[in-house]
Amino acid sequence: MGDVAAMANDEFLKYTAAEHARKVDELREKFRITTEFAEVALEGSDGNQEKAAEGIARILERRRVAKEEAGRLKRLGKPTELKASEGGRGFFFATDRKLKSVAIAVGLVLAVSWTVQWVAYALPYWKGDSYHDAGFFQVCGIVDFGYDPVKNNLVVANRYPRICESVETYADRFIPIFNNYTQSYPQAQEWQRNAQYAIKLIVASRWLEGLSTAADMFFGLFALYFVVHPSRDDRRNARNWYYAIAGIALAPLLCIIDSAMSFSNFLNLGIGVFNYNTQEYFYFSGDAIYVCTGLDTFVQYFFLYWGSKYQFKISKEIRLREEQAQAIELQQAETGEIGISTQDSDGEVGVIEIKTDPRSNTLSNGNEELREN
Repeated sequence: MGDVAAMANDEFLKYTAAEHARKVDELREKFRITTEFAEVALEGSDGNQEKAAEGIARILERRRVAKEEAGRLKRLGKPTELKASEGGRGFFFATDRKLKSVAIAVGLVLAVSWTVQWVAYALPYWKGDSYHDAGFFQVCGIVDFGYDPVKNNLVVANRYPRICESVETYADRFIPIFNNYTQSYPQAQEWQRNAQYAIKLIVASRWLEGLSTAADMFFGLFALYFVVHPSRDDRRNARNWYYAIAGIALAPLLCIIDSAMSFSNFLNLGIGVFNYNTQEYFYFSGDAIYVCTGLDTFVQYFFLYWGSKYQFKISKEIRLREEQAQAIELQQAETGEIGISTQDSDGEVGVIEIKTDPRSNTLSNGNEELREN
C-alpha cells in the first residue's frame, strides 16, 4: 500500500515538475529571457503563468523606459524640467486648493454681477419720469403725448391706465404727432427726425448692451479657466493671456460706445422729459450695468494679475519636484532598481522585485543575478 502511495506521489511530482518546466519554457520563449528569470517570475506569481507574464512584461517595459530616460539625461548632462507640452507646467495647477478657492470666490462674485446685469438689461427702467418707464424692449406709461409748436414742448393729450408695449410700437405712435407741424415749424421737423433716429439707436444699443454682457461672461469664464488650468503649450498659454487681457476690456468698451451713442435717445422719444430727476423703483438700469461691468473688469484683471504671479510660484515648485523626480529616476536607472507589483482578479497582490543594470544588460532577483538573452 505504501509503495502505491509513493508511486502516485512520484508521478504527481513528475507531472508538477513537467508542468512547471512547460510554463517556464513558454515564458522564456515569449519574452526571450533567461530560464532563471522565467523561474523567478513564475515563483513570485505563485505558479500563475498569466500573472507572471503580466509582471514580466511590465518589468521589461519599465526597464526600457528607465534606459531611455538614463540616455536622455546623460545626453543633456543634468536633469531638466519637463516642458509644458510634455505635461510639466500647467498639469498640476487645477489641483491646487488655494487657486481653486480663489477662483470659486471670484466666480461667485461674477455670477451675481452677471445676474444683476441681465435683469437690468431686460427691465423697462432705463429711463423714466412721471408718465413713462422705458427700457430696451418695453415702454410702460399712462399717457399719450401731443406737441405744442409754440413752446416746442410735449403736452399730455390722453390719459389711460398703465399699459406696456414694445419700444417699436411706442415709437410708431409717438413719431406721427409732429406730422401736422413739420412744414411750418423747423423745430418740429428736427424733433421728429431725432425721434426717428432714436428708435434705431435704441435697437442698436440693445444689441451692444447684450454683447457687452455676453463678452463680460465669456472672457470672465475664459480667464477663470485659463488661470486655473493653463495650456500645456507655452506659446498657446501666452496667447491666451493676451486674449484674456484684450477680451476683458471689450465689455467696458462696448458700454462706453453705447453711452456715447444713446445719450439722449429716450429723451427724443419723450421719455424722461417730465420730472427728469425723479428716480423710482429701478430707473436708470444702465447705471446698474455700468457699475457691475466696472466691478467685473476690476475683479477679472485682479484675478489675472494674482493668478499669473501664483502660476509662476507654482511653476517653480513643479520644476523643483520634477528635477527631484528626474534625479531619482536617473539614480534608479544607474543602479537598476525597479519594483513591479501585480494584482490578480481576486485582488491579491504579488510583488516581483527586479534589479536592472543597463550597463551590463542583466536582471536580478534578490541576490541571484539573471542575464537576458
